[in-house]
Amino acid sequence: MKKKFDPSAFAIPNLTVGLILLIAIVNGLDLWMPGNLPHFSFEKLFTPEWWTVLLFPFRIAPTWLSLVVYLYMFFMIGQNLEAAIGDLRYSVYIFTGIIFVILGSYFSPVSAVFIYLSVFLAVAHLDPERQLLLFFIIPMKYRWLAIGVAVYLLFIPARNTISTGSVSHLLGPVLGFANYIIFFAIPYLLHVGGVSRTASFKRKARRTEAIHRCTVCGMTEVDDPTMDFRFCVDCDDHEYCSKHLHAHEHIRSA
Repeated sequence: MKKKFDPSAFAIPNLTVGLILLIAIVNGLDLWMPGNLPHFSFEKLFTPEWWTVLLFPFRIAPTWLSLVVYLYMFFMIGQNLEAAIGDLRYSVYIFTGIIFVILGSYFSPVSAVFIYLSVFLAVAHLDPERQLLLFFIIPMKYRWLAIGVAVYLLFIPARNTISTGSVSHLLGPVLGFANYIIFFAIPYLLHVGGVSRTASFKRKARRTEAIHRCTVCGMTEVDDPTMDFRFCVDCDDHEYCSKHLHAHEHIRSA
């Protein structure tokens, strides 16, 4: 009997915890022994140092303090997104993000931080009203934090693109957020567009719905806005256009 394909086999449960452990180990070793682990660049994919791509997603922080903050934040938002969209979709989202960030590094240097910031953007998309204590003091909604992060990370590449005329500066960061764009931004825009088109169709349908209709010829005020419609006093609740108001057989209830 042919075995049925089961996509759930690709779901990785507790992926957030696994990623945190790998980041703590790889990034921790990098900080403990600086310079001993070679850094990844796209060109190294075609050299004996191709294996640096395996370490790339787990090197996100330049200092011990920033590493602790990143791990704490990712633990919180990663588990939120994992619970919200399920293990399979979350796994695909993360690995798609890793692939796009690696591709983005071909155009310009892109930090692996983009992988985990895309998780924050997704959580902010799903729950924009949730608040975070910025600097552990200032309450800030996820919506505004996400907008601020995106603007901050795209501002310098956009400025460089404008000054040089080359979009390569912008392609790297945009690809860094490509998984968020594909999984959340595009479906949202399509949904909003669909709702808008449906509402527009209903408004037009209401405008074109006829109120008056001639019992004899079926003409309505939509067919001829200048036509006058009247009820016949000798018929039981039947309406006629001016052409047939006095030229029809009377209809009476039995």
